[in-house]
Amino acid sequence: MPHSIRRMALALAAIVALCWADTSHATSLALIPADSTITVADEIVVRLEATGVTDLKGMQVELTFDPSVLQVLSASRGTLLPPGAAGSFFQSFLSNAPGNGHVQCDAAVLTGSSSGSGTLLAVRFRALAIGVSPITVTWVDLRDSNNASTTPGGSSATIRVFGPVATQRASWTKLKNLYR
Repeated sequence: MPHSIRRMALALAAIVALCWADTSHATSLALIPADSTITVADEIVVRLEATGVTDLKGMQVELTFDPSVLQVLSASRGTLLPPGAAGSFFQSFLSNAPGNGHVQCDAAVLTGSSSGSGTLLAVRFRALAIGVSPITVTWVDLRDSNNASTTPGGSSATIRVFGPVATQRASWTKLKNLYR
């Protein structure tokens, strides 16, 4: 077989293999809710959901947000890495520093691993002021049993904070007259 025909056959085989490759195991992330509106002093929980995870032993996640609009209150491990596993570890570092709001979480299990879809992390925020705060996943490192790293693409959410709505004081007589 001539050299150029062999090269073309190999290239065609590679293209066919790439087109038929199983991509169902690609890990993806999403912040839930992705877009939300709350009022000042309300609290909201934002979850980092993962799909297509295989052999998860540990993770490191970092989120950023606008600390002039939101205040981070807590971060907790999701259900994808089992909290009761022997030798499990979860640590969160929360910062509401001006101009540098971030959440960093590290988690690992020494025995067993997780696969599938579920919540990696749940973060609770309180609305401080009227404004818009993007919440962005700036770093994700998922580790498997061989300590191999997977870094799925980041995700973001937007939290809009509105102020209380002013109302006028009305008496029962004024209300009745309004609808007569």
